[in-house]
Amino acid sequence: MLGISLGAATVLLAAGQEPGVAAVWEDSSYADLGSAVDAELRREGYPTFLAAGGVAAARLLSGDDLMSYSPLDAVRQLGGRPLYITHGTKDSRLSVDYGHQLEAAVQADGGNVESWFVEGAEHTETMITEPTEYERRVVGFFRRSLATPAP
Repeated sequence: MLGISLGAATVLLAAGQEPGVAAVWEDSSYADLGSAVDAELRREGYPTFLAAGGVAAARLLSGDDLMSYSPLDAVRQLGGRPLYITHGTKDSRLSVDYGHQLEAAVQADGGNVESWFVEGAEHTETMITEPTEYERRVVGFFRRSLATPAP
């Protein structure tokens, strides 16, 4: 699976729950929804206490507890399946710190992770500013990862 931004968080969550996902490329995910929502509220000039109302509304309308889904927890469920993390170092939407947190969590569990932290890149910008290198890395990752069965 390949996901970008919110899609990156989504594929991480899916891979954490579905052992049939053989490999994941994620570009610019958040690690923890609570901190990402707080950062987004601050970035837009809103008080962070509004997050609780959004979470409560989601639970009321859909029955889902959004805060119970964590990409950081999900990567700990990969069980050795390959993960590639890419993130721009100047990302003003979702901090590059999230990519480092995800990488550290996989490494702490002895997992299989590669990363590319792109100096000076903004949120999801690398595929536009470095399309040839981006394609080379994506294709190479999936060729290597899918050439042998997942553990």
